[in-house]
Amino acid sequence: MALEGSVRRAGDHVRVTTQLVNAEDGYQLWSRRFDRDVSDVFAIQDEIAAAIVTELRTGLGHQPGRRPSIDVRAHDAYLKGMYALNKWTDQSMRRAIADFREAIARDSGFAPAYAALAEGHVWLYSGLGVLSAHDTVPQARWAVEKALELDPTLADAHKVRGLIAMNHDWDRARAEAALATALRLGPGSAATHLWNAWRLALLERRHDQALIELEEAERLDPLDLQVKTQIGYVHLFHHDPVRAIEQFERVVTLEPSFAFAHYALGDAWTQKGQYDRAVAEFNRSIELGGRSVNHIGVLGYVHGRSGNRDHAKEHARELAARAGEGYVSAMWVALIHLGLGDLDGLFHWLDRAFAERDGSLILITAAVEFDPVRGDPRFTSLLERMGLGYLALS
Repeated sequence: MALEGSVRRAGDHVRVTTQLVNAEDGYQLWSRRFDRDVSDVFAIQDEIAAAIVTELRTGLGHQPGRRPSIDVRAHDAYLKGMYALNKWTDQSMRRAIADFREAIARDSGFAPAYAALAEGHVWLYSGLGVLSAHDTVPQARWAVEKALELDPTLADAHKVRGLIAMNHDWDRARAEAALATALRLGPGSAATHLWNAWRLALLERRHDQALIELEEAERLDPLDLQVKTQIGYVHLFHHDPVRAIEQFERVVTLEPSFAFAHYALGDAWTQKGQYDRAVAEFNRSIELGGRSVNHIGVLGYVHGRSGNRDHAKEHARELAARAGEGYVSAMWVALIHLGLGDLDGLFHWLDRAFAERDGSLILITAAVEFDPVRGDPRFTSLLERMGLGYLALS
């Protein structure tokens, strides 16, 4: 059986039409229409679930409890924030955080908005590297704990706990436990399967299992561009740039304006030694998403790899100039030195990234750019200091 449905909204009124159909022949087994105020959006979900349980006569005997009404404008702000969050650019992430703050200001008991606010801070710190741990992680921890205080069963909050444990604490056990809880509470969340796959790839190097998780995430949300792009990255981590490129190109074909997919293509073309194509993709990503620190870092790296040392050093100077104005992730400065073959410079900046608890440093566990230095004792020492020494042996 499959559950299908549609949602229509007029002002503060919403109509949800649902039906159960036989997946083999499409025959409609059951249908029902729900007309409610938008403020009862969570109650509608509960009513639909209860109705289906009753229809299927499962005998569970438990009817989900009615959740409190929420402010309509708070819910709208939250949805706008989630849309911006998934664009994964500096500007969109800051806009998402503003939207989540608006949602909380309108409804201080809206737990999902706190969890989303925490996630936005995590990505400004870790995925995008535009703010320091000092400026973001305390706010992320506060917001996620507030979400769990309001709703201990909120899967998204446990997911963000796992992200913090993985990207900031470098804590393998806590990351696994938090994400396992999130999957138990919300098995239908594509995002949770996605970040559990990321855990498997970065902290366990279990690429096959990571791909299984990503396939499940894609099944749950076939249009999620982030999921589709990360499938390509796991192929890249597994030293298969050809399959990675094929995957990234599928994402670009599906949505040419998705900056992250162009960035990913730049990474893959770099590993294939197609440096001109890599630079073109990085520049396209900049056009779409802005010239962030990680863009400057990867451009410096690819120029260094291609032998264009002057251009690589120009990008290093650009990051130095930015550091005079605000935070610059040391990880991306280190990457330029790696491209130049300057290993002393590389480890100087990696040590600084460690000291600053750089949110991008976790990438060294899997990123193929670091393969040439994995045998260096300084690299092994860094993994051990991060509490990830077991990866040096795998």
